Amino acid sequence: MDKSDQKTIRRLQNLIQKTNDFPILSHTIDIVTKLTSSTNFDYLSITEITNSILNDFALTNKILKLVNTVYYRQYDGKINTISRAVMLIGFKQLRNIAISLMLFEHLKDKSTAVELKENIVLSFMSAIFARELSKNIDFKEYEEAYICAMFHNLGKLLVAFYIPLENKKIKGVITNKKMNEESAARKVLDISYQDIGVTFANDWGFPPKIIKSIYKLPLTHVPKPFSTDDILHSMTCFSNELCLLIANKELKPSERNDAIDKLLIRYKDCFDVSDDMVTDIIKKVMEEAKRYEESFNLNFFDASVKKQVSKFMNDKQSEKSKKQLRPKPLRDAVLNSEIVQVLDYQSTTRENGTASSPESILDRGIQEVTNILIEDYSINEILRVILEIMYTGMGFSRVLICFKNTKEPVVEGRFGFGNEIQDVKKVFLFYLDKPSDIFSLSLSKAADILVKDINDEKVKNYIPAWYREKVKAETFIVFPLMIGKKPIGIIYADKPKAGEIDLSPKLLSYLKTLRNQAIMALKRA
Repeated sequence: MDKSDQKTIRRLQNLIQKTNDFPILSHTIDIVTKLTSSTNFDYLSITEITNSILNDFALTNKILKLVNTVYYRQYDGKINTISRAVMLIGFKQLRNIAISLMLFEHLKDKSTAVELKENIVLSFMSAIFARELSKNIDFKEYEEAYICAMFHNLGKLLVAFYIPLENKKIKGVITNKKMNEESAARKVLDISYQDIGVTFANDWGFPPKIIKSIYKLPLTHVPKPFSTDDILHSMTCFSNELCLLIANKELKPSERNDAIDKLLIRYKDCFDVSDDMVTDIIKKVMEEAKRYEESFNLNFFDASVKKQVSKFMNDKQSEKSKKQLRPKPLRDAVLNSEIVQVLDYQSTTRENGTASSPESILDRGIQEVTNILIEDYSINEILRVILEIMYTGMGFSRVLICFKNTKEPVVEGRFGFGNEIQDVKKVFLFYLDKPSDIFSLSLSKAADILVKDINDEKVKNYIPAWYREKVKAETFIVFPLMIGKKPIGIIYADKPKAGEIDLSPKLLSYLKTLRNQAIMALKRA
């Protein structure tokens, strides 16, 4: 970068450091990098990511609300946990839902600039288009296409969010000087949107495939892609260019059609896309956007974008109607009329206000685990669901499952949810051959134990030094995992302050049932 490039980058960096409120920053940047940096997800990485999502109560509720709509819920029973959602709809699809919702955080804010809303909506449209186009041409990495297309205009989003006045100037240059976006951005900012996006994507540790997809392709003929990343790149650029054309209110219908035809010709060596395919995919984009609007009471579309996309669809429908010689069959007319309503599943998850009671959460959770036990599942999947139910139902600070080492009499932390759980997992280790602490005693006696206060005279000598130094929770509960008389491990849960864990007989019964379901799953495994 030259000095003028660096000036704009430094300005944005300073603004980001001062406010740290861009929709994908703060704690969510950690989620984004985790969600996009690997393609080989084992139980541990999925657990870490689930834990990151669970730490954002509003995001968790929004995801569960969306995956419980008819579109996603293609089986019997309600999804009550993020872990279960991963099992049923797939990690990558859940990842894309989560990241989309992060970008929509500011859409309800009336003070948010129209240009920012418009750019976020266009990024979302492009992401859906890229995913559906991938499916149409049988490209297997369709969820990756979604995420690459979503972040293609990262630089543009940052400018619209942090320096909106310059963003308006850029739009003015595009209109008055007839420049393309990148050239107009460079004229106003001395650096292009592309270079801003690539700089920050690198700084934030985004994976190479996303960074590559931020780069623009030539405005002339686009050569045939050969690698998977090249296909993702071309699909990302095509989807974003197309959605920008459709939403451009300066274009007349004939001009828009001509521009789309030229775009299809430019990319003809990349994939075979027909005009009808474009129309069908845009229809799916609108349907998915509507689901988000209805689920979260969002005025999702910037008015001008919605008007242009609707106009595009109406024009295409009008063209199609003129070509049809015969009327639609009566049954199609009835199904597409307003008299027949496709019933949607109404989620009872409350985004705002008080959460459901612990009893109802645990009760629903037990039923959910019961349903899973009659399906095909991996042991780690079902254990994650059980731990998440305990964690959310009881409002524990941490929940951790520990297993006995197969080679020596040592029990070690394996995975869980909650505050600093990765650090706690690493230090959680105790021995079985000489029961001397509360954890080994729990297993040797096969006893469920609630420690109300680790500093109480009756128990303080049984709290190990590593626990006091590293874990520090003043109250916790231990459920031993036994198969017959053989110790397998424990489920541990805590809260920070003494006396905070208050267990009624009913709550204790629910927690024991979940522990027993974990043992049942372990036996089958």
